[in-house]
Amino acid sequence: MTIDNYQLCPCGSGKKIKFCKCKDSVGELDRVIKMIEGGQLVAALDRLNQILKEHPSAAWALSIRGRLLMDLKEHDALVDNAERFVRLQPSNPLALAQKAVVSLMEANTAEATEALLQVLDEAGDRIDPFILEVMSGVMMQQWQRDWVSTALAYGNLLVAAGSQNTREAQLSLRELRRILSSPEINLLLKETPELRERPDSVEWGERFDEAAGLLLNYRVLSAEPKLESLARQYPDQPAILFGLVMCAIWRGDVSKQAELLGKLAECEELDLEERARMLASAGLVDPKQKSVAAAMTVRVYEIEDAQEAIAKLDPLPRMRAIPANQLENVGSDGIKPRGGFRWLSSDPNQPDKDATISPVTILVYGRQTDRAARLEVQSHDADFGGAEAELDRLLPERKRIEERQESIPVLYAFMLSHVDDPGRSLDDAGRTEELRRYEATFWDVLKTMRVPLFDNVPLEQVAVDDTTLLERTAFVRLLQGYDLFRNTTPEALEALQNRWSVEPLPQLAFEEVDPTTLGVFDLDCVQVEQAEADDYATLYELLQQAVLNGHHAAMTKIAGRMVELEPAADMAPAKVDAYQRLAGSMRTIAESLKCLEAGVEYARAHDIDPVELLLQMLPLKLAGGDPGAFQDQLTGMLETYRDNQEVLYVIQQMLMQMGLIGPDGQPMGPPSGQPAAAEAAGGESSGLWVPGQENAPSQGGSEGSKLWLPGSE
Repeated sequence: MTIDNYQLCPCGSGKKIKFCKCKDSVGELDRVIKMIEGGQLVAALDRLNQILKEHPSAAWALSIRGRLLMDLKEHDALVDNAERFVRLQPSNPLALAQKAVVSLMEANTAEATEALLQVLDEAGDRIDPFILEVMSGVMMQQWQRDWVSTALAYGNLLVAAGSQNTREAQLSLRELRRILSSPEINLLLKETPELRERPDSVEWGERFDEAAGLLLNYRVLSAEPKLESLARQYPDQPAILFGLVMCAIWRGDVSKQAELLGKLAECEELDLEERARMLASAGLVDPKQKSVAAAMTVRVYEIEDAQEAIAKLDPLPRMRAIPANQLENVGSDGIKPRGGFRWLSSDPNQPDKDATISPVTILVYGRQTDRAARLEVQSHDADFGGAEAELDRLLPERKRIEERQESIPVLYAFMLSHVDDPGRSLDDAGRTEELRRYEATFWDVLKTMRVPLFDNVPLEQVAVDDTTLLERTAFVRLLQGYDLFRNTTPEALEALQNRWSVEPLPQLAFEEVDPTTLGVFDLDCVQVEQAEADDYATLYELLQQAVLNGHHAAMTKIAGRMVELEPAADMAPAKVDAYQRLAGSMRTIAESLKCLEAGVEYARAHDIDPVELLLQMLPLKLAGGDPGAFQDQLTGMLETYRDNQEVLYVIQQMLMQMGLIGPDGQPMGPPSGQPAAAEAAGGESSGLWVPGQENAPSQGGSEGSKLWLPGSE
């Protein structure tokens, strides 16, 4: 291969080959690449080892060798390779990226993040695809460590820096979307703090601008010392603190993030609303920081016999047994409980009581080789909801051996406090009743919780005066950041605001909103009712943000307005998408189907294929208890899309997930809870038909469509 001495050296140093120490050996590159492309990885490694013996300064060989060792998962050899590469070229981004990979393989997320920051500090705009691949791995490990803000920062950078056609960018985009759409992540964490403008004419302005410029170019390691120096001289300046928060996010230092956000919450220059959000965020960013978590008391008792205890507890009306499949995810020290119970707030046999709340969980463990059988009682209610008195009566011989304080996120505490009725209906009436229960019991569940933000005082005893206004506002904003509360219990949240004298979320005039800068938290605060047909593109941009971030309350509001308006012809596909999003946020199956049917009618009237809407309708019709309607639509879709293998494949996957067909396309019978696929009635088949079943019904007198399977003729 003819080498152009004026092209950049493949070692990643940023130098041209003529001026790089690799110039004497880079002629071997073509031979090594051909070996790798031919699958001769071992031979390629042997050749690289020989090149490095003959040319110790051949950094390009270390670069390629490191990638091969990564693929082969040769950890020890990769460690040596990365160390040698960094010694040879300490500022080479590819060498530092290998160092990050070693830390990733050792599950040392902090060191991997630090090494990646060194890469960004040195790389500038030279982002090699290998660096993007490493960044993707670091981001995923950060997410696994619950460094949510950090993972989102790197995910956004990776997507922005890499071509969307690269495998790494696609994987990272998929992972980023999964993180953003998760309902368990508070909306406050989905907003990455941004640099704030400094005040005009301040003596530290020039120094701040220099640091801000570095930070905006992802040179965090260069920017952070400058910002720290400014913070020492000018403490409590919001612009400086926000810059340091961004540095802490890039570093993955969650404790530092919590500390700095707490300082911002104390800044009198910020308004109450922003300070409250900073305070709530401070309690969310650090998994070990428990200021906004529900306190939980755990008491552990030794008992004589686990099975005897279960037999005594099980018949009690106020004891609701925890299903075995749920107990699989419970336990301590790797030991699973023999049984578990939820202690109901009242006797379910009393018709005027809503016995669906349980502040207490009781777990029963069997005898182990090194310890006796034991009983573990967990409660976020300080008086244990009366459960202890019942245990005194039934198990007087139990001996308390431990009492400890733990904490649990408010969202999980709320969910754990609701006990499902084993006889509950899963139809629309059952769903409506479940949502009613959440609304009706919202305060009953919250009022006994103890949160460190309020010095562990039960929430019902929090003083409603100026001394706790910031904390009360922060806690309400925390609850509003969870999709469960914001989307399913809006009236209960409003009641809590009134109870605690907290101002409602500020509403934003539509004409003043810029979708590119609007925070996720405020998406449903936009007064979309002010929008007109000419504003459709802006509405659609807001809807896409809501979908990306799993903000269902905003989806409902924005998509609802889009469906009401009649856009220009070029925005008709956006309205079809709005029907789909609106249907997905409906509370009942009947409402969803009605919305989708309207969307299908609109799509067809505008010559748009309604396939996405039809696919969304298919499982809903079965779930709604109408197998006949499901059968009719399935048959029609198979006929309409019989030449569209992509659609047929999606239908196949749906039917497999419903349990109607196996991987080979053969019928497996009806899904659980549905009528039989076919019943004998006068010798004729009736009921649900699935592809592959004999005597499949025809449509319009024609032969019934067959489901395409990969590999079928």
